[in-house]
Amino acid sequence: MPSSQIRPISILLLGACWPLAFAPFDQSYLAIVLLAFLFGLTESVSPRMAAWSGAAFGFGAFASGIYWLAIPLHNFAHMDWLLACGAVALLAFYCALYPALTLWLAARWWPQTRLMVLPFLWVLSEWLRARLFTGFPWLATGYSQTWSILGGWAPLLGQYGVGLVTAGVAALLVVLYHHRSDRRIVMSGVGGIVLLYAGAAFSQDVQWTRSVHRPGLCHPSA
Repeated sequence: MPSSQIRPISILLLGACWPLAFAPFDQSYLAIVLLAFLFGLTESVSPRMAAWSGAAFGFGAFASGIYWLAIPLHNFAHMDWLLACGAVALLAFYCALYPALTLWLAARWWPQTRLMVLPFLWVLSEWLRARLFTGFPWLATGYSQTWSILGGWAPLLGQYGVGLVTAGVAALLVVLYHHRSDRRIVMSGVGGIVLLYAGAAFSQDVQWTRSVHRPGLCHPSA
């Protein structure tokens, strides 16, 4: 198989593992690992190749994450299996346009510093996907960290903030790998990751809400 075909297929398979980071599997670390691989593999490719890689990753992620929609379409909407599967494939293809655009923009406008902007563009694309054409926020990165340490940022930053931190850790891991011989960069990268995890751990220990008893309110147990 030509090398030009190996990368998109490999990235498609990486994307297919994306749903494992979410419930009910809850392998939250996979979100960081998969994004690190995606960012690393596309760090020095052309904008066109970056877009194709993003599309392959996105299609693999959503095809494996929303395949079950074909079942209610067939059982309750009485669609033929082929038509139901085709509809789900079209939805997965549409959702794949967002990571494709993300990687294309980073490669096109920030070719030398794409790892710095990719986390922001990644979360921005998820925000747009959740709002355009009635929105489809399924499999947003931040939700993968619900039960992880990074989920501690949720009360302060919200779901998209958690997604930004997750993508940021992935980008920092790529930086550490490519500059592992530069002690200054390694120390800075490790320090950044430690700060992100330490801040999340501290946030988890804070009682951000408290119950308020208002006289006269009826409780279900009353």
